[in-house]
Amino acid sequence: LNCPIIINHAQGHESVVTLETIAPLMKYYAEKAKVPVAMHIDHALDMDFCMRAIKAGFTSIMYDRSTESLEENIASTKAFVDLVKPIGITVEGELGLMPNNMPTEIPGQEKSDLSDLTQYYTKVEDARKFAEATGVDVLTISVGTVHGLYEEKSDLDIQRVKDIDNALKGLDTHIGIHGASGTEPDQLVAAINAGVRKINYFT
Repeated sequence: LNCPIIINHAQGHESVVTLETIAPLMKYYAEKAKVPVAMHIDHALDMDFCMRAIKAGFTSIMYDRSTESLEENIASTKAFVDLVKPIGITVEGELGLMPNNMPTEIPGQEKSDLSDLTQYYTKVEDARKFAEATGVDVLTISVGTVHGLYEEKSDLDIQRVKDIDNALKGLDTHIGIHGASGTEPDQLVAAINAGVRKINYFT
């Protein structure tokens, strides 16, 4: 397709391969690619891991504090943005929770209750407040996607994407969604048309 792409390593992958091991390989293949390739850290959960990632050569970091309260998430994310923006690091934050259907034995990564995905949705008014206060480049929102595969057909809240996109007007923050594996193609197209600019595939 000749489209630029983003390749991810996540803190949850450390037991498989450390970022210090994978970073040079990612960089090697990124530089050989015929399209621009960004090296991104997905779901960094603490400052130490973020600093290791930057030292290893990653230029884009998702600092995921989504399990905190809105105020705590804003404070943590803003502190990180203020620290790394001056050295050219792109920052992604998350607001709302991503339900999980890739359960592991790690505490906090259990299978989520998938009976009602609306309980995880990002609130429109919170999205504007978060983006304005933190200055993140990408805001990942929850609108019906799931980490892992769906148990039923995907049903994204496209109107919520549109509403959040409108709420972010005038800010230099773009919308991202995670858990796109298994999402119906027409829904992804609709999400893009509604304002989504970064889509994560994993499974």
